[in-house]
Formats: sequence, structure tokens, C-alpha cells
Amino acid sequence: MPNFADTLGAGEEGGLGYGALLFANGIGGVVGGFLLEATGILKVDVRGAVIAAVTFGLTSLIVATTTHYAIAITALVIGGIANLAATAIGQALVQLRAPEDQRGRVVGVYSMIGNGMRTGNGITLAWLGALVGVSGAVAVGGVALVAGALLIAALIALQTRRGRTA
Repeated sequence: MPNFADTLGAGEEGGLGYGALLFANGIGGVVGGFLLEATGILKVDVRGAVIAAVTFGLTSLIVATTTHYAIAITALVIGGIANLAATAIGQALVQLRAPEDQRGRVVGVYSMIGNGMRTGNGITLAWLGALVGVSGAVAVGGVALVAGALLIAALIALQTRRGRTA
């Protein structure tokens, strides 16, 4: 975040502008929780998970490439909503779609893979950041998330279509 604060002219680490950047994503997560649980605006289905993941990727790309503080804050709030929604919906779908007798194992593997990917992502982003800078690495990550979410959506749609014709 310090890199983005410098780029956006938000002040030094520990300042109000810098703090707002840190706070924005978190407040988005809180709002996302309310939207998901209390209002039903965000739907717990594959389409909702894909839309949330694509939105999170796009907002990451926006934060990485903008030079406007207000746009970055807005993107971070929306990204917080999308991140919480993608994570919560994905976890719910794994639990709901797993066979009942295998649910514990499926959820365990899903959690293990998710945590491992976070570690691998950190290493990859650090390496990429050394090559193209922090903003470039986050932009690449955002594009990769959008592409991955769209690929998964296409594969699920193909599988669903095959299931209907079989």
C-alpha cells in the first residue's frame, strides 16, 4: 500500500490519506457481508461467484493503474465487497455441492489449496514486483484473476451444457 499511497499523493505511511486506503478495502468487506447475508442482493450461485471474482480482478487493475485518489478509494471499497463475496460464495458452493459423505474432506482440500495458493501468489507477486514494480504486479494479478474466473465460468457452462445433452 505504501507504493500506491505515493503514486496517489495520499501522504506518508501513518497519515490519514494512507489510512483511508487501508480502511477502504476493509469497509468494503463489511458492506459485502451485509449485502450477502442481510439483503440477498448478492446471490450464492456460480454466476455470483464469477461476477464477484471478475469484479475483484477489475478493481485490483483499477487500483494498480489509476493516479486518482478518489478512484482508488472507490475501487478499493468495491473490491472489498467483491473479495468477500467471491470468497464466501465460493466456500458456500464447495460445501453445498460436495457429496454429504465427503463434505469434510472436500472442504479440507479446498481450504488447503486456497491457503497454499495465497502463499504461492505472494511469492509470485514479489518476484513479478521486482521485475515490473508493485503496480505492474498487482495489475497482472488483476488481469489473471479476471481471465481465470472467466475460464472457470466457461468450463462450468460447457460441463452444464454437456450434462443437459447427455
